[in-house]
Amino acid sequence: MNQIHQTADKNGHSQVGRPSLVGKSIKSKFTIAPLIIEGVKVSKLQLNDLLKQHLNDVNIHDIQLSRSGSFTLYASDASSFNRLLNEFTLILAANGQ
Repeated sequence: MNQIHQTADKNGHSQVGRPSLVGKSIKSKFTIAPLIIEGVKVSKLQLNDLLKQHLNDVNIHDIQLSRSGSFTLYASDASSFNRLLNEFTLILAANGQ
């Protein structure tokens, strides 16, 4: 939303426009998409054990198992998501999945 503000500088001159963003930190708000794994014939406990064994430094804040048998993994950060996406498929394949 663009808001126009009128401010005065240190000399008393007024300035009209958007407020300056200099010196203010802007943190973008984004969420990391969940990773959905389908067609895997393991239990939630077995999946968790595979993750601990092979990707113990990956941060996951939730694992959900749907009624249809697919898993939804919620990575805590982008690096963890990328490692899950790129490496976990290979780990599952190596373990007969």
